[in-house]
Amino acid sequence: MGKFRREKTTIEKIKESKILKVILEDTVLKIILFSVVGCCLFAIIYYGFGIDDYLENKSIYKEAEELVSEKEYVEAVSMLREIPDFKDTGELQNEIYPIMLHKIDQYLSNENSPSSEEYISSMKYNLSLSVKERAELKEREEKLEKLQNIQLTEVREKLKYTDPYEGMPEADIEYSSWGSPTEIEYERDYDAKSVDKRVKSFKWIHKDGQGRIDEIKTLMIKQGSVWGEPSISHYYVNQ
Repeated sequence: MGKFRREKTTIEKIKESKILKVILEDTVLKIILFSVVGCCLFAIIYYGFGIDDYLENKSIYKEAEELVSEKEYVEAVSMLREIPDFKDTGELQNEIYPIMLHKIDQYLSNENSPSSEEYISSMKYNLSLSVKERAELKEREEKLEKLQNIQLTEVREKLKYTDPYEGMPEADIEYSSWGSPTEIEYERDYDAKSVDKRVKSFKWIHKDGQGRIDEIKTLMIKQGSVWGEPSISHYYVNQ
């Protein structure tokens, strides 16, 4: 009856390895070996169990907390949006919500529509709100819309008595004392140029009772506003 030779296990092979014996007998090499193994185990635990994600989220949360203490609420909720599932995010959001809502009420009472809009927009898109909270925010949003409409009407009423000036926004020109232009001319290759180099001219051409041009008002538009001083040219026609 023949004898069967048992195959050595991997562990047995490692134990008999001459290289391993040398390493284990050398203290320095032993330290290096255990250090490498330790680093590998640490990396597996650190990344495999999400410790790195936890520490990063905790850092973001701490920064958001500091912003709240500095009353920089808009920036704080923007940061909290990055870590919606972090264990303390909901608690800090609940702390911020009533503060921001109160700030909106203050801004609205002072007719500060830009700040009101900034806070409403930030809360709307960055906070996890309940049905009740969304309803409260919607109420402020409607108040803001009414305030903005009133302010816009007031601005346009003043513009009716204002001549165009250098730096006036293009959108305001039609509401100025000059009204809407009768002609708009675009410089050559207008569309081919970059936005910051595009120039167009607005003209107001006035004619007398016989259809003859007696006045031309001109201004240039660049990057969304009046570029340079507007000009007025008068033409005298022989009777």
